[in-house]
Amino acid sequence: LNVDGEAVAEVEAKGRVATGPRRVGIGRLSEGGAEFRGRVGTVRISDTSRSADWIEAASDGRDGQ
Repeated sequence: LNVDGEAVAEVEAKGRVATGPRRVGIGRLSEGGAEFRGRVGTVRISDTSRSADWIEAASDGRDGQ
């Protein structure tokens, strides 16, 4: 999780990234509850993992490539 371009939390995960027409919940647990109270400025969803350098470049307005 990055806030204002800075990593604030990280979780290692294994497996495939799900793709297709699925619902996505932003700011709450998938089972419901624990709703985020605040403002979410930008969300990016990708089908591949991104490096810290890519995320930093993207948050600075560079293309991240």
